[in-house]
Amino acid sequence: MKLTKTGFLFLFFLVILVACMNNVNDGKNGTKSHQMNAHPSNSGTPQNMNTSMRQDYAKWGEIALERTKERYPNSSISDYQYDTRRVNADGTVIDFFDFIITEHKVEKDIKVKVLHNASDGKLISVAFEEIS
Repeated sequence: MKLTKTGFLFLFFLVILVACMNNVNDGKNGTKSHQMNAHPSNSGTPQNMNTSMRQDYAKWGEIALERTKERYPNSSISDYQYDTRRVNADGTVIDFFDFIITEHKVEKDIKVKVLHNASDGKLISVAFEEIS
């Protein structure tokens, strides 16, 4: 079977289209969905996390959500997701969450840093950084 130039281009674009669709369905490629998720463990959670790590992540995500609502009481939260975790040399852990809020008709990206003690599960501090 001889492949014509038009047939080759069609096949090439079909392969590209399928690859793009798979990327969209596989995890949103790190983009924000702008949809409020009911529970932080459903948003941005790495698939290879074990159950206890997911529960730990969910606990700190709920605290980040509560504190964000307290810090920005006149705003609405349209989206949030887990970003990453950093384990410090002293045994403390920082979990990072990204929030999109709307306050006074202005959308803001907020990074929330939840510092906690991994050994006893106690909250140490919550810090906020406005990205935009």
